[in-house]
Amino acid sequence: MAIVAVVYLITLNYHANLWNEVQATRVCGWQWLPFLQQPLLYLFELPFHLLPVVWRPLALNLGNMVLAVAVLGLLVRCVALWPADRTPDMRQWELEPLGILPAGALGWLPPVFSALILGLTLNFWEQATSASGEMIDVLVVAWVIYCLLEFRREWEMKWLWRMAVSYGVGMVNNWALIGLFPCLLLALASIHGWKDLLLQVARTLRPIIYRNHKRPDHKFKRARVPSWRSVGVIFLGLLLGLLLYFLLPLIYLATGDGTLTFWKALLAPLKSQRAGLNQMWRFLASDGRVMVLAFSSLVPLLLVAIRWRDDSPNKKHWNTHWGLLGVHVMVAGVCLLVLLGGALGPAQILPGQPFLTHYFLCALSLGCCLNYFIKLLLGRPMGIVNRRRTAWERRLRGMGVILLLLVTVAVLAEEARHSGQVIRLTNKTLPEDFSRRVLGQLPTGPKVLLADDPGLLNLSRLLLLGTPEGKDTIFIDTTAGVWLDYHRRQAESYPQPWQNSILYATNHGKLPPILLDRLLKDLSADRQVFYLHPSVINSFDHFQMQSTGFCYELTLRSTNAPAKVNPAVNDRAWAEFEQQLMPQLTNVIEMVQPQIAKGHRKGRLSRLIKPREAYDVTSAFFSHYYSSEADARGVELQMAGRWADAARSFANALNLNPNNYVAQLNLDFNARHQAGTESATNSAGLELGAYRNIEQEVGLCGPIDEPFNRITLGNYCAKNKLPFHAMDQFQRVYELQPENWGAKLWLASLNLNAGRPVAALQVLHEVRQILSTNGYLANYVVNLDVIEAQADLVLTNKAAATAALGDAIDSSHGDPKLMADAIQALWQAGLKDEARELMDHLVQQHPASAPVYTMRGLVFLQMGKLEDADKDLSQALILDPKNQIVRFKRGYVRVQMKQYDAAQADFESMLQNSTNAFPAYFAMAQISRAKNDLTKAKAQLESYLQYASTNSPDYNAAMEQLKGLQ
Repeated sequence: MAIVAVVYLITLNYHANLWNEVQATRVCGWQWLPFLQQPLLYLFELPFHLLPVVWRPLALNLGNMVLAVAVLGLLVRCVALWPADRTPDMRQWELEPLGILPAGALGWLPPVFSALILGLTLNFWEQATSASGEMIDVLVVAWVIYCLLEFRREWEMKWLWRMAVSYGVGMVNNWALIGLFPCLLLALASIHGWKDLLLQVARTLRPIIYRNHKRPDHKFKRARVPSWRSVGVIFLGLLLGLLLYFLLPLIYLATGDGTLTFWKALLAPLKSQRAGLNQMWRFLASDGRVMVLAFSSLVPLLLVAIRWRDDSPNKKHWNTHWGLLGVHVMVAGVCLLVLLGGALGPAQILPGQPFLTHYFLCALSLGCCLNYFIKLLLGRPMGIVNRRRTAWERRLRGMGVILLLLVTVAVLAEEARHSGQVIRLTNKTLPEDFSRRVLGQLPTGPKVLLADDPGLLNLSRLLLLGTPEGKDTIFIDTTAGVWLDYHRRQAESYPQPWQNSILYATNHGKLPPILLDRLLKDLSADRQVFYLHPSVINSFDHFQMQSTGFCYELTLRSTNAPAKVNPAVNDRAWAEFEQQLMPQLTNVIEMVQPQIAKGHRKGRLSRLIKPREAYDVTSAFFSHYYSSEADARGVELQMAGRWADAARSFANALNLNPNNYVAQLNLDFNARHQAGTESATNSAGLELGAYRNIEQEVGLCGPIDEPFNRITLGNYCAKNKLPFHAMDQFQRVYELQPENWGAKLWLASLNLNAGRPVAALQVLHEVRQILSTNGYLANYVVNLDVIEAQADLVLTNKAAATAALGDAIDSSHGDPKLMADAIQALWQAGLKDEARELMDHLVQQHPASAPVYTMRGLVFLQMGKLEDADKDLSQALILDPKNQIVRFKRGYVRVQMKQYDAAQADFESMLQNSTNAFPAYFAMAQISRAKNDLTKAKAQLESYLQYASTNSPDYNAAMEQLKGLQ
């Protein structure tokens, strides 16, 4: 324990990494969600809240290291307590000296070796030096096994009581112990003895079964009444441990904000545990490779725990010696391969998961097997102890002992060397390099730091803890920033108006994107804003992004004209990165999953035996992060015209992350561009791979710089009401393909939506020239005229807007929808006289068009000229007698003119000629009410409510009127 503690102190993570950022963030008080799960972890973290915030991450890792050392100490004790009488020959075994070694001299080797190899295993070493909360769960398992072995040795109920309480507490903290509960029952049954246990069950059930038997059983009367004390102790201990479920809900009830009730807070961890068990069950059922994990943990432990019975003398030599020796060799080999990172280990089958309990069981099984081997080398059965060994037997035993010692030392040395390299990279190199290379670029003074990944933001905040750069920084998680409760946590850093509006809010919902954009605008008034990702799509559409190397500064966009952002290439910083850090991160993400196949196939058996490179979560995370950075740099180099250097940057991105589909698309287009064939060949589109949508793809992999996919991304941004992001995409498409007039047309429309009418008109002029040159102007002149009219309306160019709308209508040959949209646009702009003049012009141009008269009639209706409206609507009905909508409008006009009989005739005509004319019932009811015919009005309202849907415009009014008539 002392040796491993020194090793852990040397390699301890003094700041933060991807393993401990969640727990360290919670200890520092930055977590905004209530903590309702893992009460043991909560109790472990509680004392650290008394320390200064700057000390808490280091103190947390030191406390976690103490837990890890305690686990290794319990492992040593468990291996030492493991029964050595599992086989028939070992029950008659006598240790004897060998040369200078006295009898039993190497009894320390199995427990020490098992503890050292577990402590030096990469997964355990990572968790021991970075507090992730996993060490508490394996400590509970180690303590439970230790209590079981002590109970078997002493047969005292105190150990059974401690075991039951500990396991109950562990079940509350870790759902995996719920699934392993049957294994605990089997272990307890084996300790009590299956024969005695079955006899107790039979004696208990016998009086119940023969309760009404006529003849008394005198033998049963003399039988001993069985004792179920052990069962009672276990039941009460488990029940006492499970009471820990109530701890965190009660604490939340006393200190929380009242969002959740006590029962909802209690159900939250229960639902989470149930979901974890269901997910694991589905995973086991869907992927048979996971079952291999049992063959390297539970199955070996079962084999070395079985008490083998004595066989007949003629079979004893084979069955109890060589057969059992082979079993122990097989178990030791499998466990050793798992601990060394072989293909059967969880690090290969399920990469990125700690599985500390699994490794603990493997180390325990390995220690038991090693103890068996040492006793075979240093002892003989008692019946032949006095027989003198031959010289070759003594030499063979000595060679076996020396070989065993050499193997153990070599295994430990190799494990320490291999794992130590990864631990240094994880705990030292990567966090320190990220702090220097990325966070070191941030200027001093007040600032805002944004990130799309909560883990990356928490890591940055922990690395900046206690530094001048982190003191005046507001950290905003863009994924959680939509929730009002998140902003309540850090409202003290906001301007006073935002503090008041957030702290006094009573709801717990979401903030609309417009408020988030406004919040960042207010924060940027006296602070610099930085983004940790080359985020192509974010909710802050009014900010533009400028690279500063490995970080990105956000500045407000100009509202008059789009600002040209000069790409930053940062050759020196990236050259240093390629030389120092990139070789250590190359290909750490790519990992071939082992396939359990038949051994006779060539090369397959060696795949199972040969240890593989471990999948390190921290290295993979930073590889993914720097891959997106390299892709973003390649795009910047292409925008600067350095296509050859950009290709190298895209290649670096793929070396760091082979699954970066965006970098692959950019590299393919780069090659086509340098070959001069990009116009002739288009990519098939964006490969989403494992990502849900294009937003997640470019958010995690980096920006796209290929025309076809930039158009796709621009359409996506425009659809999600992000016009500035969409303009960036289409502007780049036009730069790559100047003949792409479609991108220019999109730019004109987006500039108009973004409040830039002057820029829209300028782009329209360029599009007209391109289309006129290509001979396509006549096909798209309508679209151009409409956008031009909209821009002129914004600029209050009344005459130009009216002329453009007129030209568009003439070019569309009187399209009714276009005419209606044109009149509506003029009306909304307050140009009522211009709208009427346009309508008069349209009537002259299209005297036989019913839609033209209909629209002018509606314009007259809005202007309050009822007689003119009735005249135009009547003319529209002459031209189109079957138009029931126009008839309804004319009836509405006549009701306002108090021409009730004429209006009644229109509504009755509607009911005769249409099956869906139920609004006429409501209109006639108004006429009946005006005539004071309440009986008829009541019947007409009932008819309306019978046919109308509940979401009809007049449904509620009809209900109120009907109630007033009853």
